[in-house]
Amino acid sequence: MSCEIKKTENDFVKEQAKINEQYSTLERFVEEHRKELAALSSQQEQDVDVLLQSLKLRKETLMRYCLPDWKFVHNIPIYDIEEHPMVLRDRMMAENLEFLAEKMYPKEKIIVWGHNYHVRKNNSKVKYVEHEQNFLNNMGDYLLFV
Repeated sequence: MSCEIKKTENDFVKEQAKINEQYSTLERFVEEHRKELAALSSQQEQDVDVLLQSLKLRKETLMRYCLPDWKFVHNIPIYDIEEHPMVLRDRMMAENLEFLAEKMYPKEKIIVWGHNYHVRKNNSKVKYVEHEQNFLNNMGDYLLFV
């Protein structure tokens, strides 16, 4: 027998805020101890930047993606297509790829691979025949340098 506790959206948002504050505390710690942390790594500043980007991504996932995903799972309507979990996920993937290309490896070539749905350009212009509508925006739609 399963005992499932139904949480409301308000409960979810309260927990979300607590976790976000914990990530913010960790971010501040890394920033305040940047030099000491960099000294422990062979890549120095670059590893600290990757750590901060990872924390940023976790916070963004928590704050931008998790609530729309929670709503989607609980069959709560999403009226803004840009807030659909799949669209948010692809936008965040594009932002992370831009970070890697512009900040971490600005003078390097980068090879990107992934499922066709995520990497193709102009995904939102492709007609989804079965549902008589266009596909949602994907990572390829959001990339500026592709």
